[in-house]
Amino acid sequence: KKVTEEAAKVAESGKRTAFEKEYQGLVAQADEQFKAKKYEEAKAIYAKASTMKPSESYPAQRVKVIENAVAAEQATLLKNKDEGYNSAMAAANSAIAKNQFQQAKDAFMKALTFKPDDVSVKSRLAEVDRLADEYTKQKSQEEQYQNLIQSADALVAQKEWTKAKESFTKALI
Repeated sequence: KKVTEEAAKVAESGKRTAFEKEYQGLVAQADEQFKAKKYEEAKAIYAKASTMKPSESYPAQRVKVIENAVAAEQATLLKNKDEGYNSAMAAANSAIAKNQFQQAKDAFMKALTFKPDDVSVKSRLAEVDRLADEYTKQKSQEEQYQNLIQSADALVAQKEWTKAKESFTKALI
């Protein structure tokens, strides 16, 4: 009977040692995942360790640290996303003011990488296309006007009054 009791104690001690070793291994593994910033994996392993020893506070504390770290990381990402979006929008608006329509389109496309579903950016892209077309037409008309005026001035210098008048008249239209 004594031998059986001793054997049971040794077996129980072995089970406790194995259990403790498994628990410590899980905590160590979770700590490594945490250090590697693999928060979801670490959280799952800490949860498993916590179910093994519910009275131990360390796994629960680490889960709270992970939740805070994830929240801070998400806040930083959101802040960076907003800053990138705002920067791209400012660059686009500045480019429009300078009639740099391709740069404006590029900046609006960059803004869409931060907020892909932003309807206002998509409408601004269409507006940039319209403004670019208007600007191109206006430049073309301005060039034609300048050419007609130069031609008319040259004709005046040559005293070809009728042709000069025709050129000036075309410039008015």
